[in-house]
Amino acid sequence: MSETEVFIISWPAAGVEKNAEHIAGVLTGHCNHVNVIYSTADEMPRGGSGNWIQVSDKKYYGHKFAEILNISRGGRLLQIHADALHDDWVRVVNAFDDHCDANEHAGVWAPDIDYTFWRTADVIIAKTNDATAYVAQTDCTVWGLTRRVVHRLKQLNYSGNNFGWGIDWAAICFAYVNNMTVVRDLSTVVFHPRGSGYANDQATTQLNAFLGQLTLQEKIAYRMLSACVDHRKILQRKATARPVSAEVMGEPR
Repeated sequence: MSETEVFIISWPAAGVEKNAEHIAGVLTGHCNHVNVIYSTADEMPRGGSGNWIQVSDKKYYGHKFAEILNISRGGRLLQIHADALHDDWVRVVNAFDDHCDANEHAGVWAPDIDYTFWRTADVIIAKTNDATAYVAQTDCTVWGLTRRVVHRLKQLNYSGNNFGWGIDWAAICFAYVNNMTVVRDLSTVVFHPRGSGYANDQATTQLNAFLGQLTLQEKIAYRMLSACVDHRKILQRKATARPVSAEVMGEPR
């Protein structure tokens, strides 16, 4: 049995609650600690395999993640958004466990996500082999955190960060500043639908305030890593842009 604590985040959207039940059912026989942090539109309780913890539907990712940290025993942790799809969740847990067991400096781990704002091409720093890459950003659709990273995240205040943007940056920056690795497992691909229901302006405001809690070293790491990703995205947009004819170069866009 895996000692990794699994936390599945569920909310009222088509197919999400059913998928949360499925993931929890599959992993309950494989992991000692399987939890579902969920909210419902009707505020009525739900249940299934594992430990189901209900929170208000007004709580988005940030406040649900704070609930995870409150419940967590402080060891190795794997978090799964319940709109993510994979045909073998046990394999995902095993991949995370194998990585941590083989790497004493493991900090943040994630599978490859087929659709994410943080595309591998934009965030990759270096490859260790064909299956693993050091990255500037992991995405937090599905991600694993080791004990020291969990401990650091427990020290932060999430009250003003309901949308949860920046939690991944906090974990990643702490890991790199403290000689730990941040990797994406390219051999493990999780499927994720496009789109977000978040208000970007408000989420960005919350992100900036949240990251204000970082240490000076963590803030420097954030500036460096995010600048690297932004530069990659600009280059990628230029590479894929259609040629513009001389006739329209001066037209407003």
